[in-house]
Amino acid sequence: MHFNNNDNVIPRGTLGHDKLFKIRPFLDSLQERLNKIPIEEHVAADEQIISTKARSTIKQYNPKKPHKWGFKVIVLCGISGFNYSFDIFAGAQSNVVPVDAPDLGKSSNVVLNLLHRVPKHVNHKIFFDNWFASIPLAVYLTKTKSNSRLQKAIGKGV
Repeated sequence: MHFNNNDNVIPRGTLGHDKLFKIRPFLDSLQERLNKIPIEEHVAADEQIISTKARSTIKQYNPKKPHKWGFKVIVLCGISGFNYSFDIFAGAQSNVVPVDAPDLGKSSNVVLNLLHRVPKHVNHKIFFDNWFASIPLAVYLTKTKSNSRLQKAIGKGV
């Protein structure tokens, strides 16, 4: 099963290389479909592990998770548990600075990339744990009024 033409791959080590190139069209299509679903009032940015024993350069080890080896996925979920947006962690290429925002660091940039989908000035409550939290992120979200009440749940997800 192929989702992308292997002749178009940018070689590893060159600018623009995408570790998820082979499945990128599928991921983009899935995200496009998720974008059509209205978002709940309470959302949380958190990480999940998709457990695997496969050999891959993007596989992560996290001793605190029930499944220690797998693909790390940063997700924006509602209180119902539904996933509204996601980003598969692929190393340095995952640190993408949003177009309309300053560089706030790796973990904060991930949150900003997920929050592009949350409508502004609609009273959404956004939760994230202390791995994502930072003073510059809180200041930026407050200044841009990305939500009326910025919430931080340390160590807890929604």
